[in-house]
Amino acid sequence: MRRIIRRPRSSGRARLVAGRVPPVAAIVIALFLALLPRTLLAGTAAAEQHVAEAMSVMTEIARAVKEGKGGQDAAFRRLLAKDFDASTLAMASLPEEVSESADAASLAKYRSAFVVYLTKAFLEEAARAPLYETRVAGSRNHATGRIIVHTVGEAPNGNRREGDWFVTPGAAPRIVDAAIRGILLSANERKRFARVLARGGMSGLVAALEKGPSGFTGSPGEDVWR
Repeated sequence: MRRIIRRPRSSGRARLVAGRVPPVAAIVIALFLALLPRTLLAGTAAAEQHVAEAMSVMTEIARAVKEGKGGQDAAFRRLLAKDFDASTLAMASLPEEVSESADAASLAKYRSAFVVYLTKAFLEEAARAPLYETRVAGSRNHATGRIIVHTVGEAPNGNRREGDWFVTPGAAPRIVDAAIRGILLSANERKRFARVLARGGMSGLVAALEKGPSGFTGSPGEDVWR
């Protein structure tokens, strides 16, 4: 009598290990790889458009300040609410040990005062600096998942100011940080805030922020916007 020897069927896992991908999985992988570049390009294009629109509004606010038009503090606050994530930027500007130990009420007051500080800093700079016409000059993906949009600003006197704007990807992009002439805003403010925190704690920092840049006279850090 002839013996029939049955070969055991290989499992799906074994076939994958051997390099054979099931047809459905192969199609899904192929579609993913084909669509990935388009997705990345769409994300950077949206981020560039977002920054371009924000820069246009900032330029108009600066022009209105120079022309002596009132109400520009409210206009800048609207810009922050629409195009920036001021809360994320505020928390990134605090020393980590402070952000982790402070209570919720103190952090809420700090975030509110931070918006006051940013608004006063921008309006003061707009009043004294030349008017820059700013354009987007490219973008790149960052390891954090954010998109960095590079801008170049040119003033009538020939001054040039370059910036990198860190933007969250997605359908509703927001600017969460910026580097002006290579100086990261959140890191720069952390230096300024640390000395005030050492002297007066969170209440002292809030009081200084509500005064604007004048509240940090003598503190380390650079005037980023100049």
